[in-house]
Amino acid sequence: MRYNCILFDFDGTLCDTAAGVMGAYRIVLGRLGIPIPTEETLKSFVGPPLFETFTKVFELDTREAIEAVNIFREVYAEGGARQYEIFNGVPEMLAALREAGARLAVATSKMEEVARRMCCERGIEKYFELIAGSLPDNSRSGKEQIISFALERLGLPDAAEALMVGDRFYDVVGAKKRGMRSMGVLYGYGSRGELAGAGADYLAESPEEVARQILGMK
Repeated sequence: MRYNCILFDFDGTLCDTAAGVMGAYRIVLGRLGIPIPTEETLKSFVGPPLFETFTKVFELDTREAIEAVNIFREVYAEGGARQYEIFNGVPEMLAALREAGARLAVATSKMEEVARRMCCERGIEKYFELIAGSLPDNSRSGKEQIISFALERLGLPDAAEALMVGDRFYDVVGAKKRGMRSMGVLYGYGSRGELAGAGADYLAESPEEVARQILGMK
């Protein structure tokens, strides 16, 4: 295959987590006295780093944003992290790529321990050599940081050997900053315009198409 290692985002790429994430945002914003936006806007918050959403969208300062992130994580762990489903075709996609000899890893802005537990609950952890996510102290939270950590742990000094697969602008841009190509998935939370505009090298309509495209690349 053209790429020896495939990094996958979690929210909107492997699993549909929108209900739990949006519910947690509603609770957190209510506690902070911030008006709750529309459903469409809330859905746009699924995937991007929490700190970035609270600072850029809600214009909280650093201290306020850290507090909001901590509240979100507490609320999400209490219930939101149980509200998710694996996308149809994802297990088959992962199995096909592994069978072909690809190394697979998760690179997500979600808390690493939460992502690991959710992968285990849905039986897909067996496909991944590494599950990399954000840390409680926010020392690793941006997508570029998480991708860099994953590449280092996987022993891939040449980022061009890897492909990032995700559904949002952040996945594409994070990959570009590390010299990687990316594939945007259109069954998640990002639009074709968002992904193409960010510069995704490939687009796929379904998990089946993700596997088919990757396996067909020379």
